[in-house]
Amino acid sequence: MYFCPVSESNYKLAIIMTSDGWGGLEMNTMKLTEALANHNIEVHQIVAEGTRYCDLAKAKFENVFVLQKPRKYFDFRSAKIVRNHLKDKNIQNVFVPFRADLDLVALVKRKTARTFTIIHQQHMAMDITKTGITQRYRYRAIDVWLCPLEILISDVLKNTEVPRSKIRIAPIGIETRKYLNFECIKETAQEKLNCKTKAKLLGVIGRIDVKKGQLFLVKALKELRNLGENVELIIIGEPTLNDASSNTYFKEIMDFVAENGLQNFVYFSDFTDDVRVCFKAIDALIMSSQRETYGMVTLEAMLSMTPVIGTNSGGTSEILDFGKRGELYEVDDLTSFIESYRKLFFRLETKDLNLQAVQNEIAQQFDLSIEVNAVINAMS
Repeated sequence: MYFCPVSESNYKLAIIMTSDGWGGLEMNTMKLTEALANHNIEVHQIVAEGTRYCDLAKAKFENVFVLQKPRKYFDFRSAKIVRNHLKDKNIQNVFVPFRADLDLVALVKRKTARTFTIIHQQHMAMDITKTGITQRYRYRAIDVWLCPLEILISDVLKNTEVPRSKIRIAPIGIETRKYLNFECIKETAQEKLNCKTKAKLLGVIGRIDVKKGQLFLVKALKELRNLGENVELIIIGEPTLNDASSNTYFKEIMDFVAENGLQNFVYFSDFTDDVRVCFKAIDALIMSSQRETYGMVTLEAMLSMTPVIGTNSGGTSEILDFGKRGELYEVDDLTSFIESYRKLFFRLETKDLNLQAVQNEIAQQFDLSIEVNAVINAMS
């Protein structure tokens, strides 16, 4: 059984989220908030005015407290407001997924006589040293550090002064039932994405950005076709609005496609409301990011029984169980990618890669209920 509800609790929890973005961090926090509320946790949210997260939180939840966007460092005014709000609501636990909010919460903890538990959920890699005075100050205030993958712990220990005793492994969870019970035939899915083909169809999903590696995949497609492979590619995503570098990169991709006569073999699609359709349309997902901390689409693909080829970097290596659940290639290495492509389809043909078994493993290891349990167990 994949979903194991936790026992009900009467804990109060404040979730602080002042990010003005809208991506995986914010969407996953919103999803977790709803799951915690469904387990009888009294969830209070402290959000920044004028953000998309704020607007959606107010529309979906009770107990939403709105702040002016806090300053990055030493915002004593906002700290006092938050401190008084926690005291007024008698909240003992504070959950902080947005790293920039740690400074504010550390300041609150220092300026109050009441003790409360700070739970930080890691979403980004810790690949540079963070042991300056300000960083030590904010990290020392954390009581429990939730790390989504084993492979990321060494970076935290190397680049911060957070002790191992405070770190716990907890996935950023997925509502696995949504994927396990979803049915859509390949032809219908391809019609919805305007990419009908009889060729093998590779797919990459994510914003158009140089770090996401879409141009590399177009170049890899050209090489594969030159080698006689009947393969095509769909790029699902779009450049970030008003981001010059993202739009320049998108133009590079389009120019390469045109210059190399690939217009009939590369499809482009905006983000769809239901990403599950994308996984049913393609023969393999390519996680081509230079370094992905925690690829939700990788997990979603495997839950959809769609095989994955990913870069041998960041959290992708561990999520793919170092090649047991899919194939890995070295970043920006065409020879390595082509070898992984061929090996993946050979493993599928010979039944060496069991997609049903992979689906079961991911459902058991990354279900949202495991994340909920981890947060509840971290509360004082």
